[in-house]
Amino acid sequence: MIKKIMALVFIQIIFISLNSFSFGQDDVAQSIKIGLRSGSSAVASTSLASEKGLIFGYYSEGWIPLFELNNKMIYVRKDSYYLNMNGYFFEYDYDNNKDSHNSDIMGPIHIQLGGSYASKSEALKFANYVKTLGIEPYLALEGKWKVWVGTFTTYDRAEEYFDELKSILKNVDMTVISKNISRVQVTDDTGEIIFIYSPSYGDYRFEPKDDALMNMDNKLFRGGIILKNASNGNLTVINQLEIDEYLYGVLPKEMSATAPEEALKAQAVAARNYAVVNLNKHIDEGFDLCASTHCQTYSGFSAEKGSTNNAVDNTIGLILTHNGNPISTFYHMDSGGHTEDSENIWGGAYGYIKGVEDNFGEPYKWELTLSKKNIADALNSWGYSVGEIKDVYEGQRSQFDSVLKLVIKGSEGTVTLEKDNIRKVLGYNTIKSLKFQILKDNVIILQGKNTDRRSALSGNYAINGTNNIFMLQNNQSYIFNGTENNLIEKDSISNSDTYVFAGSGYGHALGMSQKGAIAMANLGYSYDEILYHYYTDVELVENE
Repeated sequence: MIKKIMALVFIQIIFISLNSFSFGQDDVAQSIKIGLRSGSSAVASTSLASEKGLIFGYYSEGWIPLFELNNKMIYVRKDSYYLNMNGYFFEYDYDNNKDSHNSDIMGPIHIQLGGSYASKSEALKFANYVKTLGIEPYLALEGKWKVWVGTFTTYDRAEEYFDELKSILKNVDMTVISKNISRVQVTDDTGEIIFIYSPSYGDYRFEPKDDALMNMDNKLFRGGIILKNASNGNLTVINQLEIDEYLYGVLPKEMSATAPEEALKAQAVAARNYAVVNLNKHIDEGFDLCASTHCQTYSGFSAEKGSTNNAVDNTIGLILTHNGNPISTFYHMDSGGHTEDSENIWGGAYGYIKGVEDNFGEPYKWELTLSKKNIADALNSWGYSVGEIKDVYEGQRSQFDSVLKLVIKGSEGTVTLEKDNIRKVLGYNTIKSLKFQILKDNVIILQGKNTDRRSALSGNYAINGTNNIFMLQNNQSYIFNGTENNLIEKDSISNSDTYVFAGSGYGHALGMSQKGAIAMANLGYSYDEILYHYYTDVELVENE
């Protein structure tokens, strides 16, 4: 049963929690870094624009601007080879497709004029002097400021221009700068370099002027954009913004904007908790959370809706805690009628993730047929080898009817998949929940006057006109016709090479059921009652 909360008691709990608990700056970060393009989706180049222009700089006890960019659009790309095709620049595999006669290829080899400078103003002063001599240099920032020229494809080509420069800049030291794809070029829309910098020296950031929106590859975002070097040589694109601004872009992707207000508010609190608890989840890649379902789906300003923004604003700063600490607010689409204890899914016991009844609407039903080959292929892809599949059955269930062990017997051994590993191995979109039954081998479908009925059989059975199943004798195979109690003999009821998984629910069944939250809101429950129902022994508190 749902945990009923007396209004007076609830008000007292909130009053006490709001006055006795607060998060300091170290506890709840006010901004968050979201990986928009990372790992295999890291890019060689990205476009940035803002209606009022951009500023490039970094934070160090305040915002330190370095470049003001008034261009309509800029391109930020790794310092590599690019082929100019009618004004569009594509990364070019120069090492494997050398074309010494193509003048439309830009390269990552440069010439440094003079030495290094401690300040931008010193470097800029020298660069302006060089311009008066008919040379077009640009600034480079690699710890210190430098003045570079050229985008050469080979060291030899750079040296040819090197000799030409010496006749103009007779008393200036010059050095050829070798290829290094960890550097980043910032160019205008014609491909001309504005400046080059190295992300390894800090979190350099592009910010829109006057708090305007950022346009990144024709998609709008709040906050700024950071680029870092990815392990595959491309660039990781990161959106840094305030946590609640991030939630604006999360909520409509995690719950329909047409959902009731109280359900959206419950989802806003759950999503905020997730962000707070999982800060630094992708720290090795230089950001906090990714933008995919691996973390929380985030699509920036382009995804925002008025109803979901209001849900974030109306719960601003609210966090669920257990014993004074923010909780991991796991949530899922549909529990199938009852949520689960955390230890029954992922193994770890959380005092606030306990199974609760969730009967506020009809559960989601699903059914899927897998062949023996489908199952064997899935096992093989994860390193399990059992040979030809002989049998598949449930080995253990939880008190809330989730399958905790799935036993797969083969000609060369037996594998037992446990808990979440069942869905992981067979596929999260294949086995939609752990509340399922397996219909296998002799499966009879009775089509009668009323409704179809499917039954899993391990021996020889028959179904009579009232849909009762009983075992036949003498190893004979029969089926009733569904309208009479007379047996109709069949030649055989053959064993099948397929297994039908029939289940209810969608997701891991931990914490809040989104479908259940919507149903509760439609029944008049408030967002705090929804949260207190799905999470056990928690307090709703505000960050001050």
